[in-house]
Amino acid sequence: MTESEGNKNEDCHAANGVKPGRNGMVKNHHHHHQYQKQEKVYNAACNGELYSRPFIESFEETPMLVAVLTYMGYGILTIFGYLRDFMREWKIEKCHIAREREEQKDFVPLYQDFENFYTRNLYMRIRDSWNRPICSVPGATFDLVERSSNDYNWTFEYTGRVVKDVINLGSYNYLGFAENTGACATAAGEVTVKFGVGVASTRQEMGNLDRHEELEKLTASFLGVESAMAFGMGFATNSMNIPVLAGKGCLILSDELNHASLVLGARLSGSTIRVFKHNNMQSLEKLLRDAIINGQPRTHRPWKKILILVEGIYSMEGSIIRLPEVIALKKKYNAYLYLDEAHSIGALGPTGRGVVEYFGLDPKDVDVMMGTFTKSFGAAGGYIGGKKDLIDYLRSHSHSAIYATSMSLPVVEQIITSMKCIMGEDGTTVGRSRIQRLAENTVYFRRRLREMGFIIYGNNDSPVVPMMLYMPAKIGAFGREMLKRNIGVVVVGFPATPIIESRARFCISAAHTKEMLDRALDVISEVGDLLQLKYSRRKVLPSLDRPFDETTYEENEEREHWDHQTESLDEEEQEYHMLKCTKVRGHGGSKDVRQSLRDIQRQNQLRSEPPLPRRHKRRWSQIRSEGVLPKPAPQEEEEPFILDLKNFPDLANADLGSQNPNIQVTIEVVDNPQMEIEMDLAKESRNDWSLSSEEWPGHKKLFWPLFWEYHDSSQEGPGQGSLEENGEDLSYEGEDSLLSGVGADWNRRWKGWDSMDNYEYEEEEWSDWSPCSVTCGHGNQKRIRSCGYACTATESRTCDLERCPDDIIPVTEPTPHEVANSTELFGTDVDSCEKWLNCKNDFLQKYLHQVLTELPNCPCVYPSEVVYSAVNIFDRKLQKTYRWRDASGPKERLDIYKPSARFCVRSMLSFDSTTLAAQHCCYDDHMKLITRGKGAGAPNLISTEFSPELHYKVDVLPWILCKGDWSRFHSVRPPNNGLQCVENPQEDVYMNELEEAREY
Repeated sequence: MTESEGNKNEDCHAANGVKPGRNGMVKNHHHHHQYQKQEKVYNAACNGELYSRPFIESFEETPMLVAVLTYMGYGILTIFGYLRDFMREWKIEKCHIAREREEQKDFVPLYQDFENFYTRNLYMRIRDSWNRPICSVPGATFDLVERSSNDYNWTFEYTGRVVKDVINLGSYNYLGFAENTGACATAAGEVTVKFGVGVASTRQEMGNLDRHEELEKLTASFLGVESAMAFGMGFATNSMNIPVLAGKGCLILSDELNHASLVLGARLSGSTIRVFKHNNMQSLEKLLRDAIINGQPRTHRPWKKILILVEGIYSMEGSIIRLPEVIALKKKYNAYLYLDEAHSIGALGPTGRGVVEYFGLDPKDVDVMMGTFTKSFGAAGGYIGGKKDLIDYLRSHSHSAIYATSMSLPVVEQIITSMKCIMGEDGTTVGRSRIQRLAENTVYFRRRLREMGFIIYGNNDSPVVPMMLYMPAKIGAFGREMLKRNIGVVVVGFPATPIIESRARFCISAAHTKEMLDRALDVISEVGDLLQLKYSRRKVLPSLDRPFDETTYEENEEREHWDHQTESLDEEEQEYHMLKCTKVRGHGGSKDVRQSLRDIQRQNQLRSEPPLPRRHKRRWSQIRSEGVLPKPAPQEEEEPFILDLKNFPDLANADLGSQNPNIQVTIEVVDNPQMEIEMDLAKESRNDWSLSSEEWPGHKKLFWPLFWEYHDSSQEGPGQGSLEENGEDLSYEGEDSLLSGVGADWNRRWKGWDSMDNYEYEEEEWSDWSPCSVTCGHGNQKRIRSCGYACTATESRTCDLERCPDDIIPVTEPTPHEVANSTELFGTDVDSCEKWLNCKNDFLQKYLHQVLTELPNCPCVYPSEVVYSAVNIFDRKLQKTYRWRDASGPKERLDIYKPSARFCVRSMLSFDSTTLAAQHCCYDDHMKLITRGKGAGAPNLISTEFSPELHYKVDVLPWILCKGDWSRFHSVRPPNNGLQCVENPQEDVYMNELEEAREY
């Protein structure tokens, strides 16, 4: 597969935009692991309420010493490999490898040099860890045929001994239906007697039986889709059907850790393939944006189709796809989603319906739902579910459906019986109990491994449990030592994993009993001590002394949450919290775990770098005081706490006896000295905004705590003034000019401007921006308007609210440039409008249309930290985070933005009635903010997502393309040292600009 150049060196971001730290030597394979080490708990507050429950995944970073030793191990093996090749060449060592004949030396070699070298010198050392023959049902236990090798694993011989009752931790037998007794085995046996084993024909000829149709109807009902189709092989379900869904001129976006069947299907399709970082939504969105903006290579035509390929559970990582975010991106950019639920169907969700049910999503939001019957159902084959039109198309075009022999009837009956058991249609609760047991076994097994000190990857609810081994010598050693103790495991190394991330993979089953898991865990711990595999530097809260069956999901989630929260504490603090919970076990139960969780969260919050925003509840009022409350005397819990307002010196001037004194007091309970210091720093911070009123007590305390990233310049490093004195230029963070939302529905109609509030807040959350409302007068009148709106001269005739008493100058006098250009494009210039409407480039019209509807809304409050850097603000109406920066520098060319502006208004943004902080907001025809001008000393704000160059291409180049109308070009062209631009440009300038417009 290929990867876009712009994505190769890009820093990996998490789904909520947090930029992780880097350790290129240790984690240069996929950096999402480092982010998830910092932010394990991913809930609704992180991403627009897409998640209804905590989303916890663990990817602990590789210890540096282990990484270095692993690379050294591979280096030593490589050196000895070349030495052995030299000895084989000179016949000092017996050569077992295949050699090409001398007469074929000029032919193209059949083997690639490195792959062949790796196989004969590294893989052969541990070849005995794979391809082990068994001679029983691969259920919770199995019988293994013993074998031995006398030539270093080049050949094997059977010893005649059978190893009995090996605990099976390697099979995908998630729900335990791989068995030779019970309802499924009985039904399959009866069908074998009635129909036989083979069908000997394809579905389109003589191989379509009624049981096949019943299976497909039952599968569609189970998935909640219109129709479904079954295939005889799970691998072929992907590799043979993806080429039918996509072809030349289509774009496939594939997760970098997708299964080989998805990779093969994508390659066979002939589509262009782009790879995004594993489970990284920012990487996926960047590829989507680039694909829509740039189109196909060379021709730049729009893609015929964009198909996103993801898996439900990734079989080597144990991670679960962030499906809510993928669906949100799919809808936003009009892409198609292909979901492979091979490992998640039956293993996730309250009723086993996979990752879609796990997240509580609608199956109709997934275009193609693929899965296999080989794992949770204990059978063979695969399926594809979706709309009826899709399935009908596959029946007539799929190679796997047309040319492959029909599924064997005993296999069909095994699937039908097990699926009915899961759905409860057999009249029992066996299926539901198996799903419950699998979830409990998964949580318990993962929990115990972490307690032992192993590094475990994946999601807490994933039955695929990777345990890190790292070093190549320990891959074979772990597998052999486990088998000696009657535990069968799967070990995985390069090239199936990154070179330093070798691992053992355990697959948990509902068929495992508590005794089996305990026996396996004891052996794993013993072998881990022998091979020194307990790499984790975290200390985990010990399990409660309670029976396994009585452990609740709530307590298990709390324990997992505890593990992730303690990761940032030092060893002494971890021991303290462990001792605190251990001493009271049996007396407080999970309440003690929750109490420790709160203590740890508080310390983690203070230690995080950079500090995360504190989610306190903030309310604004005219009079607000922050004082230190006297410590109350010990009282009974049922007695109320009485607050005496006379203890606050800042309220000395307030009329406490009036009917409505309009006073608000914020009480913050602090039980940590470090928190008190942080609050004192916030109180001592200084405000540079000019104030014209003496009736604003505590304004410095009121305003600066609004900004999360504010640091007192007098205490922390040089401020802006010192930088200028030292001759240093203030630079802003570089931002790409990305076009948001271009891939949305092109044909939707223009949305009218909505006067409702665009910013919504949770009850316990606050943000850089205050609610979009304006308080006029002395707090008695409120104007509920859109962001940046107030009664202006143009609307005062129809304004249904009284004018603001301090709005002396309703409308700022427009500059000559505004008078000339601010209303031309969308105003009443009939000639220009006709020129635009007569343009035949439909794509260009839709492009301009879409850009203007996606412009951000006007923020209400100027954030002070934008003076030093760029800031983020989440626009609830557009469901997107926009980045804003200061545009007051002399190099800025704000007049380039003006062609899109319908008009500019002046807004009341002050929280004090006597202070008029008026600012300019320039809007387009549908009240979307373009730029924001100066007012009361506040710099200009510009959304960095819409650069001057982008606005130039959106607003100016269409006129050049359509009619060669250079008047637009001159009117928005930035001043050239104050000189008037020539009316007629040079021919070379015209041709260059025209070529640029066509390419764009």
